[in-house]
Amino acid sequence: AFSGVCVVALITGIVASSFNNQMTIRRNQVEAEVHSALSDGIITTDEQQSIKELCEQLNISESDAAVIIDYVSKDRE
Repeated sequence: AFSGVCVVALITGIVASSFNNQMTIRRNQVEAEVHSALSDGIITTDEQQSIKELCEQLNISESDAAVIIDYVSKDRE
């Protein structure tokens, strides 16, 4: 019984780690898009739409996107 619990815990850890890695990759993609949009110092309406569409494709929430934009904006200062 103990080894069964250990196997389930191991599999759960692997799945959680993989999920975390995928979310990190997705957030990095959005961050790169924001960096590109801010290359001239502003995010235009078209660039905002592009970021929004990317977030929708990657299942990044609007609140997470706002945090990423805020982070990248402050990082540029």
